[in-house]
Amino acid sequence: MDSNVLYITLIIIGSTCYAADTIKIGLMAPLSGEFGDIGEEVKKHIELASDEVNAAGGILGRKVEVILFDTQTKPTVASDGAKKLINQHNVSAIIGDLHPFTTKSIRDVIEGHNIINITYGAVELPNGNYKNFFRTSPRYEESAQVTVDTIKNLEFKRIGILYGAEKYIPEAERIKSMLNKEGRDVVYFNSFNDSLHFNSNIINELIQKNPDVVYLAGSAREVAPFLKQKTRIPKSIKFIGGPNTKHSELIRLAGENVAEGFMSVALPEPEELGSKVTKKFLNKYKSRYQRPAESIWGGYAADAFKIVADAMEKTGSNDSEVLVNYLMNELRDFDGVSGKITFNKKGERTNDLYRAFSVNNGRNVMICSPGTKPCRLNPNRCCSIESSKRIE
Repeated sequence: MDSNVLYITLIIIGSTCYAADTIKIGLMAPLSGEFGDIGEEVKKHIELASDEVNAAGGILGRKVEVILFDTQTKPTVASDGAKKLINQHNVSAIIGDLHPFTTKSIRDVIEGHNIINITYGAVELPNGNYKNFFRTSPRYEESAQVTVDTIKNLEFKRIGILYGAEKYIPEAERIKSMLNKEGRDVVYFNSFNDSLHFNSNIINELIQKNPDVVYLAGSAREVAPFLKQKTRIPKSIKFIGGPNTKHSELIRLAGENVAEGFMSVALPEPEELGSKVTKKFLNKYKSRYQRPAESIWGGYAADAFKIVADAMEKTGSNDSEVLVNYLMNELRDFDGVSGKITFNKKGERTNDLYRAFSVNNGRNVMICSPGTKPCRLNPNRCCSIESSKRIE
């Protein structure tokens, strides 16, 4: 047996009878390497989801067999794995991967075969023109729209934008462009140093421009030292960061007092998703593995599996053309672990997933749920978009 391929043992509950053959679904995840912890959690989510499907009778009366391949977060390994899952194991669908580079390798292989691919990660991977590719996770760029909406809802007119490492320049420029289209005045745009010794000119220029809010594009480790300079900046200037700033490390490095009130736009953690389906699945996860789910990526993976099973069951087919048509044109508001799911014609999820958060007493707290917005005078409270009435 290939050392990278593992078979997930599925527990069949009840006395359901299955046909002799099984429906095979491939799961590609980084079980080793830098993202091994996330890969292991993805595996557990799929185990639980597949158990649920098999306990309910499988797919079209056939047992589901999940074949797991460790991509090691290496594109060449992922490419070889996709070929083996298709040619040697005859899978009907492939779920994965987490990283954009490995997912691209998988996608390139799959496009030449009659098979569907749903990734649960790869948020930075452009969609391209791939007919069989779907994503239960959001695209990174979608955070920009939520950021702009949050800035608009809080009625900030003058905005400063600072970015850290070079790789964050596109994020900063995207926010700037979108704000300009909304008629917001970007009064300052510059880079900042990630050391403790900042160029005083940047602080002085920022004070002189006097923005209502400053968007910080960078990692938690980069942004934290900058926030320590808040004592030199008027309290009237607020700060908001991108997806990589919602991290306990930022609070630890900057200090709770400094981080208090810092806003960020990021993906919610599993426990921050409040639907009944989410809570039920997470309770099962905790009961089975004796620990809570820690990563949202596992939820996206479970949803990918559940959607494949639903599509096959509803269409009575595992043909990719039939499944693609169903997912694009018929699947609407699928009740998933990570929320409602609908795909557009490009295979992208249409539902908003990013949320605004604010540091409150040393914790990142979700500011508002859909249909509400941060209150102007107190961003830690939510107001109805229609009435601006505070929601307790």
